[in-house]
Parts: sequence; C-alpha cells; structure tokens
Amino acid sequence: MSNDIVVGKRYKLQERLGKGSFGDVFKCVDMLSGKEYAIKMENRKVNSHSQLEYEKRVYRTLKGGDGIPNIHWFGTEGDFNCMVMDLLGESVQQLFESSERRLS
Repeated sequence: MSNDIVVGKRYKLQERLGKGSFGDVFKCVDMLSGKEYAIKMENRKVNSHSQLEYEKRVYRTLKGGDGIPNIHWFGTEGDFNCMVMDLLGESVQQLFESSERRLS
C-alpha cells in the first residue's frame, strides 16, 4: 500500500498491522499532531452491513474501560468505511504467538 494515502484529510496511512475477517488494520499518523493511531478499514462493497459501525458503537458504550481504545474519527473514504482509534499494544494473535501459543 502506498504511503501517499490520506484518510479523513488528516490521517496518513503507514504500514499494515494486520488483517481481520472484515478488513485491514494500518498504523497511521495524524498530519496535524504527528501522533500515531491505528485505522481499521472495511470495504463497503464487500460488507453491506458495516461491522465497523457496530464496533464503533461498542467502543463508545465501553468508553473509559481498561484497554478500550478511544475513537478519533469515523467516516468513509472512497470505497471504505474507516475508523481511527488509539494505537494499543500487541494484538491478541501476537501475544498468543509470543507466549508459546498459550494464554492464561
């Protein structure tokens, strides 16, 4: 993916962090503040019912909970629904693999 992609006129995509069942997750940088975030993107043509819209509502309901990311921007860019959120630590998959495939 090109590093020239900007979402929401503010968030410049960087490297891909992962791929999920309904979209991709990238690191992005806020061009105004320089702060790094995660951005989830789902193709609107593939998913007629937005999983990201549902995920956004869940995060807003759980807001303030330990390990719950803040949502900084949600919208569409081209064919994609996009959600910019706090960049947290390792994914569950990364933790699983780094702990000899065992979680407590």
